Order: sequence, then structure tokens, then C-alpha cells
Amino acid sequence: MNIKIVYNSKTHKIAPKLQTLEDIKKAILILYPKQLADGLELYVTLHPEMDPFKILDDSCFLRIQELYHQLNWKSIKFLVKDLINPDLTNEDLQILNQSVIVQSTVQLSTFNNILQQKPQPKQEVIEIKKQILNSIFYSIIKIRIINELQKQEVQELDYESEEFKKFIIDQIDERLKYYGIIENQNKPKVPEYQMQLQTRNLKITKFVNEQFLFQVQVMNTGTAIWKRRDVELIGLSGYYKNISVNLYEDTAPGQIATFKCNAFSPSQPIQNMKNEFQVMLYRLSEQLAYNDGNQRRFFGEIILVEVTSLQNVVIQPNEKNVDQKKVQQLMENAQISRVKAIEFIQFYGVDSGIDEIIMAYFDQLQ
Repeated sequence: MNIKIVYNSKTHKIAPKLQTLEDIKKAILILYPKQLADGLELYVTLHPEMDPFKILDDSCFLRIQELYHQLNWKSIKFLVKDLINPDLTNEDLQILNQSVIVQSTVQLSTFNNILQQKPQPKQEVIEIKKQILNSIFYSIIKIRIINELQKQEVQELDYESEEFKKFIIDQIDERLKYYGIIENQNKPKVPEYQMQLQTRNLKITKFVNEQFLFQVQVMNTGTAIWKRRDVELIGLSGYYKNISVNLYEDTAPGQIATFKCNAFSPSQPIQNMKNEFQVMLYRLSEQLAYNDGNQRRFFGEIILVEVTSLQNVVIQPNEKNVDQKKVQQLMENAQISRVKAIEFIQFYGVDSGIDEIIMAYFDQLQ
């Protein structure tokens, strides 16, 4: 299978003999030793409508190879990201999507069905694993029992005692739980991510191109602590589609989570534009579903925000009788807008010299 990598919009074909994850990473580091000195991450996609997969380890890499073979695709294109700029950009997503659009005629539902199927090992492999597990299982129990026997010989305890019988039963139960033969009642539960809106149908009214603090608050009603690095608010539609709003601070269950960022209103006048947002979990626990280990996941209700952008009517000063050269010189020296320059020259006196005007402007700032 042909393997290609893309870094900083440059594509490289990896030698066919390099087919392991370790070999590929070494080859990439040879190409970019300085840029990737702090480490690298590999991403790949299967379908334009699916989130990209991060290659976490050899098992992920082998799984992707198996899926490409199953789909009869002849080449894989991996996107390389350095740890200085690890987040995927829209350009990165386009590169990944282009790598599968040409060869993909498979529906998204087919991909989901494939991903939900764990690879089935061959029967001979299953039998070998059973033998190994049995050997380990009995070896560990035997060692622990022998150690206990030796301890009891020193202590001159009765082998028929209830204490010793309980020890044997506990050891067997422990190993059975370890290998999943019986259920472990103490197994930790996977944290749940849930939320409740504090305000519905938020409305924002600003002037055109006005900067403002965008803020949304929701309650964490799940059982998981929301970490700043893991949870974000993402724009789904409207003017703010694909915008990422950071979580202000870690939020425990039962607390109010605040998402906020600096934003600009639309550049054109508009009335009641609807924008949809949803909370996204960026990094998932390894305890979650088999094919969700490196995918993003949205949760909770859709948050609707209506935005109105008004035309800011500015009364322009009368430019008649104002020397435009003086205006330009004052703008450049004082680093102010044209409107402010004209207003100050008219206030101070249009017949005054430019040097006097500039000095007067800075004097009034003190």
C-alpha cells in the first residue's frame, strides 16, 4: 500500500518498505528534523463527513490500514501536525478530505457499520490466547498460594481454617475479574457529559463591525468535570459557523460553565440572524466506545443566538476650508483617524501652522 504524508502543504511519498508506524515517524523526522524536534501527530480520514482520526499507537495505525484494505483503496495520506500548532485548521481538513473524495464512493452509513465492527481474530489465534491466559492464570494463583502456604507454615496456622479458604477464593475471584470472566462490581463508571441551558434564544444587538465580549453560560448536569482543554463551544451555523469559544475555567458537576471570547458583529447591517452553537467534547476517555477514542463529540442541546447588526451613522465633519495636507500630517504624527484630525484642526484653527497644530494636539493629551 502506498503511504503519503503532508506537512505544511507539502506532500511526500514514503518508501514502500516502510510500513510500520515507527518507521514512518522516523522517515518524517528525517525530512523535518528541526520543525518536528518537539514531536509530531498523525491524522487520517475516511470520509469528508467524519471527523479525522488521530493515530495514537500501532493498533490505531493497523486498524486504519485494515479499513483501507477492506475498502480496496491503494494509498493512505497522513496529515502531519507539529506540537507547536497541534490544532486542525480548515485547510488541514480540506487536505484530508481531498485525499478520500476521489477514491470514496462509500456512503457514510457504510463507514459507521465498518467502524462498529471490531476485527475478528483467527480461530488458531484465539486458541493460543486461551492457552496463554490459562497458563498465566494458574501460574499466578499457584505462586500466591505457595507464598501463603509458606507464610502459614511459619505462623503454624491451620490449612483448613476459614481464613485460608477465604484467601484462596479471593485470589480466584480476583483473577476471574481481571480476565473479564466475572463482572467487577468496583469497575469505575465512565463519566457522563450533560448540560442544561441557563438562557434560551440569546439575542445580541451591536453596531456593524463592533467588537464585543461573546458569552454563553450553561450548567454542567453530568458526572464529569469539564476541563478547559477538553470542552469548547462550537458554532454550527450562521455568521459564527466554525468559531471556537473557550471554556473560561474547569467546571464541576452542578456548576455554571461560562464560555466567552472576543468577537466582532457582522460587517453588514442585518436583522435577527440565527446562529446555532453546541458544546463539544474535544478529547474522549479511553474507556469510551471502540471507535471514539480519538474523535470529537458534541453533546447537549443546540444553543440559538440571534444577532442584529446596526449601521453606525457617523456625522462627518465639514471638510471645507481644511488643508488636506495638514490633515494627513496630523494623522501620521498622532496616529489618529481622519475624522479626529479634521475635528481637531477645525477646533484649534484652520489657519494655524501644522507644527503648532501637532504640538497642541499632544499638549492636550497630557
